Amino acid sequence: MIHRFNGKETAAVLLDSPYILAMLDTNGFPIWHGLGRADYPSNDGSAGQTTSIKHALVDFAGDGMFQIASAGYGDGVRAIDPRDGKVLWSLAAPVPTCPRVVAVDIDGRKGDELLYAAGSKLVAITGDRSAGRLLWEWQGPANLFAARHRRPRRRWCGANHRASRRWNRSYCQKGAIEGPMHQEWLSEGMARTLYDVGRKS
Repeated sequence: MIHRFNGKETAAVLLDSPYILAMLDTNGFPIWHGLGRADYPSNDGSAGQTTSIKHALVDFAGDGMFQIASAGYGDGVRAIDPRDGKVLWSLAAPVPTCPRVVAVDIDGRKGDELLYAAGSKLVAITGDRSAGRLLWEWQGPANLFAARHRRPRRRWCGANHRASRRWNRSYCQKGAIEGPMHQEWLSEGMARTLYDVGRKS
């Protein structure tokens, strides 16, 4: 995200990563950064200090001073001062299942609200620079955005080849093939055929 966060003529760059949140100037020099996470999504001591949910630029109070906000932190939703990276407030809220939050004025009143999906719920957060509160939750009839579940890691063998309508097992070592095959179309006339050889330990 690139914006004139500090109200200056020059813009700054927000590094919005699940490993770290940081602000850089346009020459790449750091302005501030939060606590980093060594191996996302490992459960180390700084696990709750980062989030994989992309942040939004929010003017909660409607006074022209923007905050950076997102959900999925260890303490819920956070509003952060873009000038120095300090947490203005945090609010316990439902865990998001979407990849990003959005900021929009949904009621026509002064200030933005923060919206995101949490399973079958749509969550709206409001507030100002000093505190946030849950505005409402809407319970939908089904999941609004499904959470991504990690599949067991599996070992594959294969190679790129001229595509055909039949499977070619010659790309794997003899006796290695145990499970179903998978083919990825790379480009016109080319494909990658993979053979599942079991779960990776």
